[in-house]
Amino acid sequence: MKFQKLGKYTLLEQMAAGGMAEIHLAIGSGAEGVHKFFAIKKILTAYSENDDFISMFKEEAKIASQLNHSNIVNIFDFGVDKISQFYIVMEFVHGKNLKQIIQALGNENRKLPIEFIAYIIREVASGLDYAHNARDIYNGQPLNIIHRDVSPQNIMVSYNGEVKVIDFGIAKSTNKGETTSSGTLKGKFGYMSPEQVKSDTMDHRTDIFSLGVITWELVANRRLFASETEIETLNKIKQGFVPDLGLHVDPKYHELVQIVNRCLSNDKNERYQSGQDLSNAISTFLNIHFPEFNKHIFSDYLKNTFYHSFEKSQDKLIKFSQLKINSEDFSEFSYHPENESSVNQSVIVATQNDGKTSNSRTSTSLKSINFKVQDLSEFKELETKKDLKWIYGAFVAIVLLMVYFVGYEMPKNRNKNNAVIVSNSEIAKSKLNLFKNFEMPFENITAMTAIGNQGCIQTSDRKTFCWGDNRFHQLGANTSRDYVQLLEINTFPKWESLQVGLFHSCGITIVKKDDQDWRALKCWGDNSYGQIGDPTQQNVPTPTTVDPNNQYKSISVGLYHTCGISMDGLAKCWGRGDFVQLGLGHIKSSKVPLTVDPNIKFKSISSGAYHTCGIKEDDTLRCWGRSDFGQLGTGQAHYQGTIQNIDPNTRYKQVSLGDFHSCGITVDGQVKCWGKNDFSQIGLGHQEPTLKPTLVSKTLKFKKVKVGKYHTCAESPNNDLYCWGRNNYFQLSSKEVALIANPEITTKLNPNSDFMLGEFSTCFSHPSKLGCRGYHWIQNTRAPAESN
Repeated sequence: MKFQKLGKYTLLEQMAAGGMAEIHLAIGSGAEGVHKFFAIKKILTAYSENDDFISMFKEEAKIASQLNHSNIVNIFDFGVDKISQFYIVMEFVHGKNLKQIIQALGNENRKLPIEFIAYIIREVASGLDYAHNARDIYNGQPLNIIHRDVSPQNIMVSYNGEVKVIDFGIAKSTNKGETTSSGTLKGKFGYMSPEQVKSDTMDHRTDIFSLGVITWELVANRRLFASETEIETLNKIKQGFVPDLGLHVDPKYHELVQIVNRCLSNDKNERYQSGQDLSNAISTFLNIHFPEFNKHIFSDYLKNTFYHSFEKSQDKLIKFSQLKINSEDFSEFSYHPENESSVNQSVIVATQNDGKTSNSRTSTSLKSINFKVQDLSEFKELETKKDLKWIYGAFVAIVLLMVYFVGYEMPKNRNKNNAVIVSNSEIAKSKLNLFKNFEMPFENITAMTAIGNQGCIQTSDRKTFCWGDNRFHQLGANTSRDYVQLLEINTFPKWESLQVGLFHSCGITIVKKDDQDWRALKCWGDNSYGQIGDPTQQNVPTPTTVDPNNQYKSISVGLYHTCGISMDGLAKCWGRGDFVQLGLGHIKSSKVPLTVDPNIKFKSISSGAYHTCGIKEDDTLRCWGRSDFGQLGTGQAHYQGTIQNIDPNTRYKQVSLGDFHSCGITVDGQVKCWGKNDFSQIGLGHQEPTLKPTLVSKTLKFKKVKVGKYHTCAESPNNDLYCWGRNNYFQLSSKEVALIANPEITTKLNPNSDFMLGEFSTCFSHPSKLGCRGYHWIQNTRAPAESN
């Protein structure tokens, strides 16, 4: 194994890369063979001759090297190698940055608990306060440091629960002078202060504002100022409008709301006047509400939540520490970062292996495509990070799927390096062509169930066909592949009812018990939180019987919990319950089914990501669990650990729950929806959340409703399928619109049809075919699942 040598340090692997610099894990040797890990930030060769950038880089090293605080990443060394590559040697933090944590949790529709948010902000405030008051070690004069780029990317969180501020690369020290030219903005736009946006005089309180933005976003689980364009973002900051954070947090935490509001004051004289003041305020909040909290609790949370990445990185560090590194183990200049891919502030482009772009429609394989990355500065037309993220995801999806469908004519626009430049309009056209209606012959479909990018279909002869993500065996497919296209799961029994979940699935089947028909409940897939109902297994690849002494008439699957209705009408729940979605009050988890309330009988039940609703035998609606977007329908945006009577004057015949919004059909056929509404999934013509069940239409009647993550569909008595919500992959309509705010007819069904909603897809059955809109994993094949 060859390693690159940089001064007295050995580079082990690249950890991150940006448009101008990259971060490497490195190891340095001390006295008597003692090794220590470092993080080395190295300017790319292309920028080593840029005097302005080198000056900024040196300034970062000079400023940060004088800072020595437990909440700031330490700088140990600064230098330049034999080929004029500048580098900074920093403290290595074994963990993740806050942006990575937010994204990872967001992918599972989760967010940080309040106490962890408060702890992180307190630690950052403490580190910033130290920097703000730091003095030059050579002359004793105040440095008057302002970070100016306080953002989730620049907050490191170690697996040991430590929080550290990084990247003082654009920090301003009045002792060193201000090098920013007039009209130039430095920092990430969504986290800038009003005075920063207006190019007014700044002081340390601009960092307090940025930290307030981060806190607001962590609590609300959404961006505060980010908009479609950077200009809109900056205007929002100037206007100073901050939505009520109280809608996203339990009222008992009102002190935290007040703290955030003070940080976000447009008038910097009304903000906390120091990081220490802010840190003290949050410490008081933690002492009141979480007196037993400590960083070890946070450390356990991180190691458990990110178990796989923690274990993988820990093993890698152990292996690196055992290496016998000598002169034969490294090649001093063998690594050329300018040829490497970068994913930070960049645009992906595709080229053929020979370096020439292809615009011919030819069959090709993924191996024949190289993904290269160009610096964002070369793509002036792409103005926002939101556009960038959208283009990245959309383009990768398009390339992968187009390659599968025998070739893809790449847009002809190229830059000077002959790399393809992909514009928004070109991507939109490609999406429209790719994600239009999909149909395939399919006889006798009787039931359909889907979530995310996976789902299952049942036929009149009780066969089951599934597709999508099978990494946790949640589809029950006996296959070595993580993702499968439409396959017959021939190991399944004949299901009376089937519910596919994101990580696990459950079904009810009739078996013989004592020569009598018995409605047995079976579950399979991931069992990390006990959601399978079998405490003896971690992952369950095939259906296993749950609660063998009880029969079930209804079953529902949440993100990490499961609920069912026994034949005697009792609701039972099990699995993860930290958002009290089990309805068991103080019981935060259970690996076996537990009765929610022995005094209440239910007809049916439905589970969302972190909340649950059931219809009683008298047709009234009861809900419990998470409600930070009003998805319970109580009129309040906070958790409910006990069963709540929802919309007490209305009688319901069906209810369907998504991640953060809910819909139900009343006994007279009207649809009511409530909860999160950022893509008009509530169907009320606007995008504001609704905390109570609200009529979608006063005139339309429906007989069935199903809720997806970002959209909703309902079938009328005359079999018209109406849909509303997000339309980014044309999952609702071929109209080139991002969302549909009110119910619109999508297709015509027939009396025996069913439909299902994935994250970005809508599928429906006809007498002899299956139709889908949007992004899905279905392919025109129905072969039995392969064996391992």
